[in-house]
Amino acid sequence: MITYEMADGTLVIADVEFTTADVERAMLATASPRARRSLREHFAKARAEETALCKRATEAQRAIGYGDCVTRAWDDPRHGPVLIWGTVLPLAEIARTERAAGAGDAEVTALTARLEDGYGRGWRYGRWFSVISPEGEYGAAHVADLSPVTVAEFDDAHWRGWGDGR
Repeated sequence: MITYEMADGTLVIADVEFTTADVERAMLATASPRARRSLREHFAKARAEETALCKRATEAQRAIGYGDCVTRAWDDPRHGPVLIWGTVLPLAEIARTERAAGAGDAEVTALTARLEDGYGRGWRYGRWFSVISPEGEYGAAHVADLSPVTVAEFDDAHWRGWGDGR
């Protein structure tokens, strides 16, 4: 989550898992002078964290690609440890879904370019399921936090209501 003040005083809340150089330039260009410093600091910290994630990722994690099934652990403050199940969505599927929702070509192109940029840096955009969110949520996660699973394991978890079998 990135929060900053624009030059005209508008408060911006951007719910993004990662940024691109273009997104950072756009945010800095519209930010108020006093917000630019904290944005630059945020971007530098995020790049350092991303570098650490890339170093931590195993070969198997780096091999996670479009269409793959994965899990990741999350410690929910209200529910405790939760196992999240996900599928990495292909860009063509994302583009179709966005167009069906009314997005124009420029918006779809910008989104897929951002996701492709993030993919090269270890980010995987997908649909994430758990006992907390059985209908699924869309978002990105870094491969360093993902573990590959088979389609059969994913389907079994779906059948169990996204429980982890413990």
